[in-house]
Amino acid sequence: MRLDSRVYRYIEYELYHYEQYKRDIKRERERILEGSPPPPDGMPKGGKEGKPTEEKAVRLSSSASIAAMERVVEAVDMALKRLTDRHRRLFALLYVSGRWDKYAVCNELYMSYATFKRYKWELIVAVGQELGLVKVL
Repeated sequence: MRLDSRVYRYIEYELYHYEQYKRDIKRERERILEGSPPPPDGMPKGGKEGKPTEEKAVRLSSSASIAAMERVVEAVDMALKRLTDRHRRLFALLYVSGRWDKYAVCNELYMSYATFKRYKWELIVAVGQELGLVKVL
């Protein structure tokens, strides 16, 4: 299977930012849920009270940034569930821990560099399939 280099780099970018996305989702949710209602604009208001809980729920469900990050996090989680434990360990070392020395990762996982490249390729293809960017025939 041939994969366009731009798609490959995009998926790898998303893998490197997986943990950051999880933190950003949590922080954004907390910001919306713990935020106060918008300040009054100085105009007289009617006797009707606002619905802050409903407004927060609407803002949570309509946030485009949260939806995009959740889509990536869910795709990575689903791909990791389908793959083996060695794939998950490779993901943790390479993308979560940010280890740059590929040969040290190979030594730690007791695999050859060719096996490392194959596992990395399989991981990227699986995430690409979950994101809808890669179609396997």
